Amino acid sequence: MQTTEERAVIFDQWRSTRCPSHIDPDNITVVLSLAEAVQDIPDLKVKDVVQACAKLDLQGQLPHRQVQVVEVEKPTKKLSKADKLQQVGLNSAAEAHIRTEFDRLEKSKPKASPSALEAQATNDLRVNELMNDVIASIRGYRGAYHSQTARRQEELFATFEKFKDPVKTIADAEKMQRTIKKQIDAFEATPSRRGR
Repeated sequence: MQTTEERAVIFDQWRSTRCPSHIDPDNITVVLSLAEAVQDIPDLKVKDVVQACAKLDLQGQLPHRQVQVVEVEKPTKKLSKADKLQQVGLNSAAEAHIRTEFDRLEKSKPKASPSALEAQATNDLRVNELMNDVIASIRGYRGAYHSQTARRQEELFATFEKFKDPVKTIADAEKMQRTIKKQIDAFEATPSRRGR
């Protein structure tokens, strides 16, 4: 038969290496329950303690550890001024200042009245109609020969691209329409080279 000290060493080995994580090996109830379960084994080994622990645990006779969930806040890194600016999409303090100025100016602008907005919408629709007519007339242009058609359409589109950006009013759009019409008329008036 083993001495009490030898059995205590076996319990210490079990406690340090083989004790399940949900069992508290320092709980007196656990120690007494295991000691009672293995008291009749003459040559006690660590595996005997493990088996006794498993059996008692399955029977629900061993108290489990009280698990306490603690939420830990991640330390927040202090952001430099440059990092804060980059988070909002700015690259420098100068951009932030400019953006602030734009925001201030935007707020100070008077709001457009509904009638002014309606007039602007009507103007924009008419300008779009006229510009679409110009594009349609360019695409619909047919020269005397296929090669002449492609080349002259490119010239007409170049003229269109050159003057399209300043077109904001109906008068500008009508002027663009007249310019393209004059160019088409000039192409029509030019005699073809085949007849020479």
